[in-house]
Amino acid sequence: MRILALLVAATLATGCAQRVWDGDERVARAAYSNGKPPSVTLITVVRNDLNVGTHSALVVNGSERVLFDPAGSWKHPRSPERNDLRFGIDDRVLAHFLDYHTRRSHRTIVQEVAVPASVADAVTSSLAQAGPAAPGFCALTISRALRRVEGFEAIGATPFPSMLMRDFGRLSGARTRVFVDDDPADNRYLLRFPPDSG
Repeated sequence: MRILALLVAATLATGCAQRVWDGDERVARAAYSNGKPPSVTLITVVRNDLNVGTHSALVVNGSERVLFDPAGSWKHPRSPERNDLRFGIDDRVLAHFLDYHTRRSHRTIVQEVAVPASVADAVTSSLAQAGPAAPGFCALTISRALRRVEGFEAIGATPFPSMLMRDFGRLSGARTRVFVDDDPADNRYLLRFPPDSG
């Protein structure tokens, strides 16, 4: 019965997914590569009082560095979007993403695994086919996209960010960092004038 309820909810929610498709020129202009070893990084936003994950996002450092932020509320003028897949993820843009999510009420857990370049690009391709996600389906969208790529088959398909974080943390070589901040719980003001937004 619970599975049926989830399927019905998923079917109803797909109509709420917001489609965004920025143009080729803007996406090409934003492309960013940092030359670092290829990796896949899961970002989980955790509510401190309940110790439960509330949002999942994924950064892939392959031929270029991209951010998949399914059903996310974060925006940056230098990061064009194609159905939840965001481009132009240089260090400042990524720092703004982390700062936006990390606040007094929430901490941000970052888990990174090194992968071959071909795997990183395969993950990016899988993410490009996955979006856009309906609200509340961030973890499920990411987990399904990861499971399609060699090396991530052990990730369970789950709608729960905490369970996705648990499975990702069990991958070989996963490294974890935790970000905390004293920003107010409502820090949407960071979206109005992000640093280096020109």
